[in-house]
Amino acid sequence: MKVYENLDIKLHNTSVCIGKFDGLHKGHRLLINNVTENKDLEPVMFTFKHECNGDSEKFIYTEKEKIKLAEKLGIKHYISLPFSLIKNVSATDFIKDILCEKLDAKNVAVGEDFRFGKERMGDVNLLEKLSKEYGYKLNVFSKLKYKNIIISSTYIRELITDSKIEEAYELLGDKYHFMGEVIEGKKLGRTIGFPTVNVEVCECKLIPKLGAYESRVLIEGDERFYKGITNLGKKPTVGNFNVNLETYIIDFDRNIYGKKIQVFLEKFIRPEMKFSGVEELKKQLDLDIKTVM
Repeated sequence: MKVYENLDIKLHNTSVCIGKFDGLHKGHRLLINNVTENKDLEPVMFTFKHECNGDSEKFIYTEKEKIKLAEKLGIKHYISLPFSLIKNVSATDFIKDILCEKLDAKNVAVGEDFRFGKERMGDVNLLEKLSKEYGYKLNVFSKLKYKNIIISSTYIRELITDSKIEEAYELLGDKYHFMGEVIEGKKLGRTIGFPTVNVEVCECKLIPKLGAYESRVLIEGDERFYKGITNLGKKPTVGNFNVNLETYIIDFDRNIYGKKIQVFLEKFIRPEMKFSGVEELKKQLDLDIKTVM
């Protein structure tokens, strides 16, 4: 998959879905499936780059996670622009200059409430009106519901924040996960018989309740999923107060420093706890393993 971060683009014969796509949930996948099902057209996702700073909105998936998932779903061209780059482009010019001239769109998929162009003046009615003039087919998708609830990134964020991971999965279509490179920690786990792999948590990543989770781990270059226990927390027992993601992979003893991994949270086990010492921590980890197994 090719990734584009500016408008220096010239594609041919494409099928394009457009939107924010935070979460790439089941509602978003209606659009994605529409653009990937026609094998005669190049599938394109046109979206907006997650602006990541400490005070920004927290995202279900980071930009890197979003790119990886879009590729898994069959997208061949991923266009992710800062909103500032096109905020002053008129709705008509967006259709003419970007959608048609640069992307050569033959098929376009959007949600029913999609707005675009300067001051959000463009909508599905304008897209429909100009479709015949510019020669593309427009597909407009209604909101998808699950148990009479509209599937939205906002609602999914609420579920994740409350650690309702299994419910979030029903709406996402994929397990909520973290992706990153395995870094060296303080190696305390190794000294007590529970070596863990550590992944740095992005500051713009949405964080569920701190605590222990049943998890699955996928390692770069390995197709097997490994069962694990993931602790998301601030390590109150040892005094590290930065949010940390560390996973004990059960029955696993390979050195994977520097490898990229994905940690999929399966189920919330217990909240983060402060123990009186290392021995009490070991006892709890033994109980956690029994719970997972």
